[in-house]
Amino acid sequence: MFVAPAVAVIAALAGMSASGAISTPSVSSVVPASVPQGASGVSMTLAGVDFRTGATVVVGQGIAASSTVIDSATQLRTNLAVPAFATGPVDVTVKNTDGGVAVCRGCLNITVGPKVSTTAVGASTTTPRPVAPGTWIPTFADEFSGTTLNASKWATKSFAESDGQQGNAGGNQQLEWNQPQNCSVGGGALTITARPDNITSPSGHHYSWSSCLITSTPSYAFRYGFIEERAMLPSQGGFWPALWTWQIPSIHEHIETDAYEYYSSDRTRLYLTQHSGFLGACQYTLPFDPATSFHTYGVDIEPGGTTWYVDGVSVCMVAGTSTGMANIISDLFVHSLRPPAAGTVERKRVDYIRAWRRTPPRLSKASPNATVTLTGFDLAPGATAWILGVTVTQTTVLSAKQLRFRATVAPWAKPGLHAVVVTNPDGGRHVCWGCIALGP
Repeated sequence: MFVAPAVAVIAALAGMSASGAISTPSVSSVVPASVPQGASGVSMTLAGVDFRTGATVVVGQGIAASSTVIDSATQLRTNLAVPAFATGPVDVTVKNTDGGVAVCRGCLNITVGPKVSTTAVGASTTTPRPVAPGTWIPTFADEFSGTTLNASKWATKSFAESDGQQGNAGGNQQLEWNQPQNCSVGGGALTITARPDNITSPSGHHYSWSSCLITSTPSYAFRYGFIEERAMLPSQGGFWPALWTWQIPSIHEHIETDAYEYYSSDRTRLYLTQHSGFLGACQYTLPFDPATSFHTYGVDIEPGGTTWYVDGVSVCMVAGTSTGMANIISDLFVHSLRPPAAGTVERKRVDYIRAWRRTPPRLSKASPNATVTLTGFDLAPGATAWILGVTVTQTTVLSAKQLRFRATVAPWAKPGLHAVVVTNPDGGRHVCWGCIALGP
């Protein structure tokens, strides 16, 4: 079912002018062409053609572009904030409001800037990379080191909420109205506060509780990758914090991965759910009290399945995976099935939220007989692997979760991402799309 292409066509048609043509902007130069890691307030000028009023700029590697000014159809300016982890070169994209897009491939270089060492709340000083196997590239991060929520990264309204993007009118087992004033940043952490309140939404629904959610809709979306939150969860009963993903606004199918859901009425359990694709879920019994200290909660969403991690330990794996682009959401809902006691105020504290994407293993025609190790589940002795354009030999099943083989790329093999097909002796088969890259 090709939902995403259909949505893309609809969006394009909606953006057409009366003449039926969409603008065709292009970027010819970027000044400066290099910016250092960690730089903020850098003014960047783009030269090109067909820039329209209201155009926006998007830069890769989690670089925030804000305060964009269209000087003319051939020039625009924007301000950059470069994360300390960003590396280059990166793409710079200009998007006109009618749907016209210009991508300047690799035209902004990120130079290595000064290295700083900071200790955030709870002394999180580990190297920022996932514990999941593979080579990772950081794509998004917020360390919440400022004094206000970064509006270039986060919005406090989500299309996941049916009532004005801020509440669910009593549905979805939620009681709260989500509003930005319930989110605060200070001391190296984001604090989301849920409290009794008296709010009537524009739709006329009354809410007796308020809270806050944040979504990466303004800055970051992904289909595959690793997301992680380091947080201290509430202790009093009646609250429902989570880290999860939700389909981007232009997609009209349910795409959701729950990195974790936690009900504070039962402080011993996490709910880990893949709502997309082949689905899948686990309930994980916690070996600690999540309300007394900070812990990390992460999920690795890949073509071959979804794996959850708690404090760096793999705790669940399912075959289901994301079926499209999604944003990150972090929240503190108030649970209607087991509501808090009257007058209760609770908080979720977040040290950081980070995201990465995996660089697939790369096989080269110049390096025959290379060793490849696949990580998965339910691998049976005698399982085989197949890759188009690759001769696979010496296949060994090391465990139910790991398989190793030798690979030689044929001269005629087409470069790019390829699927890996694993077949068990009983006929069970799994296709891991785009799990390996073939090079020259």
